[in-house]
Amino acid sequence: MNKTAQKSKHAIVGALFAKLSKDSFDTLTISEIAAAANVSRKTFYQHFPNKSAIVQYYTETTVKAYLATVLDRKIQTFHDLLCCYFSFWQKQRRELLLLQKNDLLGFVFEAQRHELLRQLPHQKLP
Repeated sequence: MNKTAQKSKHAIVGALFAKLSKDSFDTLTISEIAAAANVSRKTFYQHFPNKSAIVQYYTETTVKAYLATVLDRKIQTFHDLLCCYFSFWQKQRRELLLLQKNDLLGFVFEAQRHELLRQLPHQKLP
């Protein structure tokens, strides 16, 4: 993916969370999210088929960032792995609270579980 596409996707994710601080997920429209991200509806649909796909993308990229953090820290013990896990997700607190407020946290946990199960067998973790 080129840098412009990554920038657009990042802007859309940021716009979703900015809008969730004021509006509910169910009432948000694609047009509102696209406008807040300063992208066209066409650009939105080039990256995401719907609003839920933004949450899915956020979760997948965040899980990948978590795993990269674990590898960067060269975690050796299960205790350190747990500390890293909770410390990492604490930094995502704002987004997680907004998702919880919109009854989307279960969706995030399921996507997180799926992504971790997909990636963990390929990781060398304690």
